[in-house]
Amino acid sequence: MAPLCLTSAPSRPACCSQGAEGRDPEGRPLYVTSESCRQVLMAVRAVDVSDYEIITAYSRLEDGVVSVRQRTVVYLDPRQPRYFDAGSRAVGVFDAAARMARQPAPADAPPGAVACVATPKDVSQCV
Repeated sequence: MAPLCLTSAPSRPACCSQGAEGRDPEGRPLYVTSESCRQVLMAVRAVDVSDYEIITAYSRLEDGVVSVRQRTVVYLDPRQPRYFDAGSRAVGVFDAAARMARQPAPADAPPGAVACVATPKDVSQCV
């Protein structure tokens, strides 16, 4: 799959994303996405640039449960003192994991709803 890149101008945020399907070591369906991003924060007399990547792997387990593993890596900006010491290596690595399971629609859901979620404002949205 070809990367999808979004940007509005050279000095603005940019993000490229791509994904691939396959199988995990146990032979279960696996989908992996990768995003490379540049975040630009502009203020009066200051510009802060952050480069980071997010890699997420979704693996379908038993009974429709989806296991999610995510790794975020952060790189230094050329204006930061240790930039040349770090080279092109990441200076921060953050890992997260979760499991997702579809919950049945509640009894009071609209007809034909397959799943519902409660929003932070306690409103139920269904699909």
